[in-house]
Formats: sequence, structure tokens, C-alpha cells
Amino acid sequence: MTYGFSFASGSISWRFPIAFQLVFSFILISTVPWLPESPRWLLAHGRHEEGIAILAALEGPNVTIKDEIIVNQRDEILDAVRIEQENAPTWQEILKGKTGDTSMIKRLALGAGIFVHYGLQCTSQLTSYSGTQWMQQLVGINVTSY
Repeated sequence: MTYGFSFASGSISWRFPIAFQLVFSFILISTVPWLPESPRWLLAHGRHEEGIAILAALEGPNVTIKDEIIVNQRDEILDAVRIEQENAPTWQEILKGKTGDTSMIKRLALGAGIFVHYGLQCTSQLTSYSGTQWMQQLVGINVTSY
């Protein structure tokens, strides 16, 4: 679409391809209420029967909740949830940099476009790039673009 509209003159050449992405957003928003919950989310929130039923439904019509594959998937999900809950840092620990050797605060800063280096002058161009990265994440354009 972008290539096709590159031959058009005026602002329609860039406005329409961006606006057309809204069609897919509306389709997604209008169909989300009929999507089932994730089995992982259900199991993590104590709704085991529903989570196991969805796992079985995803495997096919001939699979029951007592099949070995479903029991193994359930156990793997519950183990992963337990490990995450035991080891997950709080936001306060992340912001204070108390996450052990994970360098989580550095990765957050790099992802947000914050550049800190001794002797580096913060130019307007650098600030512009940083602000652009922040805005891309905050407005959700990456969801509709990719």
C-alpha cells in the first residue's frame, strides 16, 4: 500500500497508508470480546478448570483434560508461573536498580532512549531521537505498524 500511494501527490501519499491501519485495529477491537482467555492467565489466576479445558480444546477434538499432554502442559505452565512469582522484582526494586546482576535498569534506559555517558553532550538531535522512541512506545504505533 505504501508503495502504491508513493505515486500519489500530496499528503494522501502518507496519510492514507497510516489511516488504513485503523481498519485492522477496529476489527481486532470488535472481535476481542469473543476470544477465550489465555490458558496461562487462567491457570495463574486460579481458574484451573477453565484453563485446562482451553488447553484441551487447543489440542483438538479427540483430546480430553486427563490426557498426558494436557497434564504436562498444565504442570509446565504452573511451574513457570510459580518461578516468576518467586523471582519477579517489584517496580520499586527495578527503579532503584536492585535487581541483582540482571542490568534491568540499564536495559530499561536503553529501550527508552535515555543515553547517559560521561562527557557526552545532550544535543537537540539526541533529545529528538530519545523523545521519538518514547512516543513510539507510549502511543502504540508499533502495534499497528508491525
